[in-house]
Amino acid sequence: MALADEPASPSGDATRQSANSVDDRALAVATALIKAQPSAEGYQHRAMIESRLDRHAEALADLDAAIKLAPQDAAAYARRGDEHFFLARFKDALADYDRQISLAPDSGPGHWQRGIACYVGLYYDMTGKKELAISHLRDAERHRIDHFMWQVARVHADLLDKKP
Repeated sequence: MALADEPASPSGDATRQSANSVDDRALAVATALIKAQPSAEGYQHRAMIESRLDRHAEALADLDAAIKLAPQDAAAYARRGDEHFFLARFKDALADYDRQISLAPDSGPGHWQRGIACYVGLYYDMTGKKELAISHLRDAERHRIDHFMWQVARVHADLLDKKP
């Protein structure tokens, strides 16, 4: 799941180290801002940084805090749904996407993210087609469809690789 799993390139290691360094500094700033003045936006911002650093459990905790402060914020539910998905908590992801859609019925992303959680997260697991799932997801990962979908494919394929 880590960025180190990506194919190597001459400048790739330096770029990843630089990105992680920037994210580590941004995380420290976000933490200081939350400590000074807790806000739903602050928790969501820190969750975004944590997610980029593959710290999904921490991102989930921050999104829980954001939702507690702003329970009608549809975007927070969408982001929390993503984190549930990355932690292979598919039913929780679906519940958050459903809540996001109920709060913002015209929001397109919640609809397709929900569909991905249903299809990728549950279908292949429930039908026992592990090899087909891994092949499909690795192909999507290689093509880097869009950033979110690439990350979904990568995370889910890694989870399936670890299953007995």
